[in-house]
Amino acid sequence: MLLASVKVYILLAFVPAIAFWLLSTYSHRIRFAAARFLVQLLVLGIVGLSFWFFSEQFSEELNRYSLDRILQTAQSTRGWISYVSDKEEGSRYDIGEIDPSITGLAAKFPEAVNVTLYRPYLWEVKNPLMLLSGMESFAFLVLTLIVFFRVGFFKTFQKIFKDPNLLFFFSFTLICAFSVGISTGNFGSLSRYKIPCMPFFAALLLVLYYQSKVSIQKITPHERPQAKIHYIS
Repeated sequence: MLLASVKVYILLAFVPAIAFWLLSTYSHRIRFAAARFLVQLLVLGIVGLSFWFFSEQFSEELNRYSLDRILQTAQSTRGWISYVSDKEEGSRYDIGEIDPSITGLAAKFPEAVNVTLYRPYLWEVKNPLMLLSGMESFAFLVLTLIVFFRVGFFKTFQKIFKDPNLLFFFSFTLICAFSVGISTGNFGSLSRYKIPCMPFFAALLLVLYYQSKVSIQKITPHERPQAKIHYIS
């Protein structure tokens, strides 16, 4: 309730992420694949209905973050921040016109997540404060590329979906990054709003990097046991 009162968008990102974690953690105990799939579908349906019911019941408390207003809220917040940012040279960014509908937001999903996690780029830096944000974003971009290079692009996502903790980090990061990137048009505001998701993103990348490092060490030549050859005279 405290989180809903202070930063409700974090709660809206946390609920689906923790649902994925619970589902991934406990569904593996079901031996039969068909039964496991049905249980997963049932749980996701219950979570979706519960989320909708919660949003409708507490629509007055959620105010502009209720389901019927959240799309308009994202658009109006972005428009206001962009308007104010016109007075600050180089602090504004634009991801294009946004259609305030589910399909319109889905089309902007990759670009909004990219803005939150990897921008401002170093060539977009216009002042010393932006330089710090640019260096942070560049460090995350380099670390992401290193993980993809060491683990493999598709294998990275395989590892994420097999590990409940990594799945939680991944889903919370994506949902939070999207909600921040789609509703913010200013790099200064972006650097503050994205703080809740960046530690989880960092944990995701570092765990994947560590796992790849351990896997490589296990197959290095000096680690392999040497076969003993016995000669019979």
